Amino acid sequence: EEGTWWMLHVKDLPALGYRLYRIVVEPEPRENPQEKPFSGVLENDFYRLSVDANSGRITGLFDKEWKRELIDDKAKYTPGEVIYERLGKNRGQLEQHKLDEFTRKSWRDVRVSDIRRGQVWQSITLTGRMDECADPSGIRCEIRLYNHEKKIEFCYSMKKLSVTDPEGVYVSFPFKLNQSHHVVEVAGGTMIPGKDQIEGSASDWTGIQNFVALRNDSGQIIFVSPEIPLVQLGDINLGKFLRVGSPTPNPSHGGEGRMEYPASGSIFSWVLNNYWTTNFLASQEGELKWTYQISSVDNPSNTLATRFGMENRIPFLYRVFPASVKPDTILLPRSFFASADNHLALISTHPSADHKGIVMQLRETEGRMDSIPIEFLALSSITLAQAVNAVSATEVNVLEEPIRKIWNKRAKPESTYYGHWLAFRPYETKFLFLELSSPDATGVK
Repeated sequence: EEGTWWMLHVKDLPALGYRLYRIVVEPEPRENPQEKPFSGVLENDFYRLSVDANSGRITGLFDKEWKRELIDDKAKYTPGEVIYERLGKNRGQLEQHKLDEFTRKSWRDVRVSDIRRGQVWQSITLTGRMDECADPSGIRCEIRLYNHEKKIEFCYSMKKLSVTDPEGVYVSFPFKLNQSHHVVEVAGGTMIPGKDQIEGSASDWTGIQNFVALRNDSGQIIFVSPEIPLVQLGDINLGKFLRVGSPTPNPSHGGEGRMEYPASGSIFSWVLNNYWTTNFLASQEGELKWTYQISSVDNPSNTLATRFGMENRIPFLYRVFPASVKPDTILLPRSFFASADNHLALISTHPSADHKGIVMQLRETEGRMDSIPIEFLALSSITLAQAVNAVSATEVNVLEEPIRKIWNKRAKPESTYYGHWLAFRPYETKFLFLELSSPDATGVK
């Protein structure tokens, strides 16, 4: 209630479980984050970030574990650079499938702060100006290198000015990997843009569910944004109107208009625009905050990218209890969904329509056959029945209609011994209904 803020690094939290921490007040003064003059390099055990202290331009990002440079130094825009776009007075260009009148410019007068070192991360802050876009305080970007995990975070904030002329804002991330391609997670699965899309569909921009990755056979760079899910890949593609597999000439682009896979590994985050002539507000204004989380690994799996994306896109739920005279009762963390060694992701879970249990949606992420024993849905120390008072497990469809009974607590063990496995085809999504003996015990009403 006194207005303090805490940042905790929480490790090994059980899936769909919890942990308890006690905030202890000690007589010693709190250790404030230390500041150190910035000399052009910010690094930890995982990354070395190089920044030109005079211009504020990021010149390099080296992965110490993977031993490679991740940034394309020949790209037009640098990592984290804010780009402001204006379409002049002709708001109807895009409806006419052309783009004849536009300007793009980057933020300017970028200043770099000292290094701030804390127990969770160390960071520098870039502050730049964009007079037509943001108020005089400018656009701020805090770049955080986390101490205990392989993650970089870009945290932006600005006070957006009201502009009724057509405008757009981008942030560039020119990544580079040899012989690589983008992989985008959309609703229901992953795709390679331009390859796994329906013929004739548009590819100038795309929405992402949890992540977009630049990937080759040796690893990947994973990009996540919880607040800004719209990206343009390879280049700023506005006005190109490229169509997948379409040979139809496109005069506005000066070519055939066929979608070819982006030769560049760049990712452009499309932060905002007011281009469309539907019933949106003519301008966007007010305080705006958004973030990007980036990691790189020598593992090209969808499972790892999906996990990193979901971990950063879905925030932890927390509750702060008031202080008590007696020490808090220590409760063991428990969970009814264990992180088994497989390629399955839990997409969602919710009370069933008949209020008799829980429905879980699971998806196979790697494109190969897999299966999971129902016993793995609980921690090894307790059974599924003990974890959530479950009495049966049934495979159902999206309408929660039963398909196959998998496990029944009431049945004799020998009659269900071979029926405890839930099998998945490549990229398949399945729904599992857990019937509960006491719904109120898990909060299901």
